[in-house]
Amino acid sequence: MALEATRTIEIDEFVDKADIDPRYPIRPYYLTPDGKIGHDAFAVIRETIREMDKVAP
Repeated sequence: MALEATRTIEIDEFVDKADIDPRYPIRPYYLTPDGKIGHDAFAVIRETIREMDKVAP
C-alpha cells in the first residue's frame, strides 16, 4: 500500500530527557528525512529540541 506524502512532521509532544525510561533507548531506531527540504526542516526541529534539552518520543 502506498502512503500519500503530506510534507508535514507530526510531533505529539516534547518531554524532558529524564522522563524517558533508561531501558527505552537500548535499541533505538532513527528515521531520517528524504530530500533537501526534509533535511532542512528536520535540522531546525532537531536543533530546537536540543537547545530546549527535550526529546520527541
